Amino acid sequence: MNIGVAYNSLKESRKAIEYHEESLRIAREIKNKTEESKCYENLGIAHNSLKNFIKATAYHKEALGINKKIQKSIIDRSELINAEVDLIKELPFPEIEENWDIKDVSNLLTNYSAVLVKKNNKYIGIITDADLLQIS
Repeated sequence: MNIGVAYNSLKESRKAIEYHEESLRIAREIKNKTEESKCYENLGIAHNSLKNFIKATAYHKEALGINKKIQKSIIDRSELINAEVDLIKELPFPEIEENWDIKDVSNLLTNYSAVLVKKNNKYIGIITDADLLQIS
């Protein structure tokens, strides 16, 4: 899960779109088609949440086009078909209760890009490295 997805799950679609657009810019810059496709999919989901159905459809079509090209490249290379899922999938964000010590949160952020904060089993926020920099 990335920060944009986390914001979308918190029903903050406009904030999610900002992060997805930044992720898309980076994915294009580093020429990572898999991440680019994920960004388009996530933008489609976020726009769908805002009832921007035309934009949502356009983003999903863009992702589908990229995914078809990726699928063809995988089919053409049999060694990729047998790759273990653990080598490919992204790690989920860890979840913590709101009363965690900031040092422990900082330690988690050395391995994850964000930490989801819960209170009474409900998500109440997201902490990133940028948040820790504001505290310093």
